Amino acid sequence: MDKKKAHKIASHVAASYVSRELDRVWLDRLMTTKVGKKLKALSRTEQRAFELIAYLSSAYVVYREPDPTALRSFLNSVLSDIPPELAKRMMSEDKPPDPQTALLLLEHLDDIELKTISEDKTEENNIYSENSLAVKLRKKIDMSRKSMVQNRKIIGRHSDN
Repeated sequence: MDKKKAHKIASHVAASYVSRELDRVWLDRLMTTKVGKKLKALSRTEQRAFELIAYLSSAYVVYREPDPTALRSFLNSVLSDIPPELAKRMMSEDKPPDPQTALLLLEHLDDIELKTISEDKTEENNIYSENSLAVKLRKKIDMSRKSMVQNRKIIGRHSDN
């Protein structure tokens, strides 16, 4: 393998790592800044226009050189990943599920998995203690299920009338 090809392969691998970190940390942080909040506040039409401009700008930068150097290949790889990830975050709703949906999800959680988690008595996990997250989660789920059953009984009585 020649040196130029090896450099391009190395730049691609490095760009993959950088893109992962950008995706995992930095783009999420960006969306909590003033700029990110302004992007999320744009209308759908404005967001789509911004998205198109970002894609076109990225394509121009990435494809303007037919035979880029290893450093340029690295930058091209990173730059080509940013617009779709940014658009995904900009256009996401970030709304918590409504209470009815959340309760339905809780109702269908696998009891066996939760029981296994709450009964793990190893010292390093210390999950069995009364203050552990698993035990608290189990109690909240049980309370939610009881509440749902009571609500269904009440709704059933009213619908019978």
